[in-house]
Amino acid sequence: MICEQRPTLSRRDFLRSSGAAGLVLGFACLPACRALTASPVDGPAPPVHAPFTPNAFIRVAPDNTVTIVCKHLEMGQGNTTGLATLAADELDADWSLVRTEYAPSDPKVYNNVFYGEMQITGGSTSIANSFMQMRSAGATARAMLVAAAANAWHVPAAEINTANSVLTHASGRRATYGEMAAAAGRLPVPKDVALKQPQHFTLIGKQNATPRVDSLSKCNGSAIYTIDVTLPGLLTAVIAFPPSFGAKVISFDSAEAMRVPGVADVVQVPEGVAVVGTGTWAVLKGRRALKVAWDESTGASLNSDAVLAQYRAQAQQPGVPFAQPADERLDMGVFVAAVPGQVINRRIGGAAEHRAARGQPARSRAQDPHHHRRTAGEPRYRRRSRQLARAAVLHRQARGRRLHV
Repeated sequence: MICEQRPTLSRRDFLRSSGAAGLVLGFACLPACRALTASPVDGPAPPVHAPFTPNAFIRVAPDNTVTIVCKHLEMGQGNTTGLATLAADELDADWSLVRTEYAPSDPKVYNNVFYGEMQITGGSTSIANSFMQMRSAGATARAMLVAAAANAWHVPAAEINTANSVLTHASGRRATYGEMAAAAGRLPVPKDVALKQPQHFTLIGKQNATPRVDSLSKCNGSAIYTIDVTLPGLLTAVIAFPPSFGAKVISFDSAEAMRVPGVADVVQVPEGVAVVGTGTWAVLKGRRALKVAWDESTGASLNSDAVLAQYRAQAQQPGVPFAQPADERLDMGVFVAAVPGQVINRRIGGAAEHRAARGQPARSRAQDPHHHRRTAGEPRYRRRSRQLARAAVLHRQARGRRLHV
């Protein structure tokens, strides 16, 4: 294999595993994203029967499947497929056997190297900051599998070929990655590995070579979004908003709404009237049955011409900053394009109780796997989320239950 460059990779950059767990690689190509391990840097890998966690980017199982851990989140831009492609190409993996999963919350390990110790997806940086990292992870996994086969077959590693998750030798010997995974996991991690030259790519930049890994689940409805999360006692809230700008609630009749099966309560909030219940369908039906009298006097004279004139007048005025970032070097304008795609939903409470019920320790905000998933587009939709949250909190205080809004 022709070497494009030979990055030096310290053993401190890797975690190793052996036994039935197959081959597990923990990798970071830059000091900013290295993880600390409890094992000696140059000592033998401790015998284990499960992968070291966190900091695993590559996992090769005995059944020949390859799991690639993606540190960036999929929001429709295709980076899950892209990140997996980078590693799979250098690994010479069979794309049909590649699986992906999201990294756990650990900004020291899975940070965006462009932003320092921050686990963030945004600014069109996912592929750019991970390009060398994921490729090197895949290349190192391949090198260890080749070394394992060379040891087993007593042949030079340079004579072994790899393609589609299979190792072959001119003598006729053949083994899948899964068959060599355990042996590879017992080997020391190489200090430097050769990366492919672009002309040798088989997946990167090749049209139709890597079908999107998220398309099927999104088409058949099996994909799980935040709004799909359910917990014991979880409730859902929707709001009946004013029909016009400035309209206020005069009164509301919740009798019909409360008769809808699944509706638990109806409460007034500053922005309108919220219907709370056990599921989305129930609260939507309850909102349709809700009768609200609105005072629309403040918007009676408002029309398109008046709004346009108001906009023109405001455009002549100097802008008023609504916030001053702590670091003036930050340019948040790059995130504006992602705003329209953000789903307006939020889960309120219940995380601590849920973890306690499963016998897991409480987590700080920094350890919360959902905490880092708040995207940079959040300021745009935060107001609507806050409106839903107010209704949820009111009902939660009254009933002492978890809510999903």
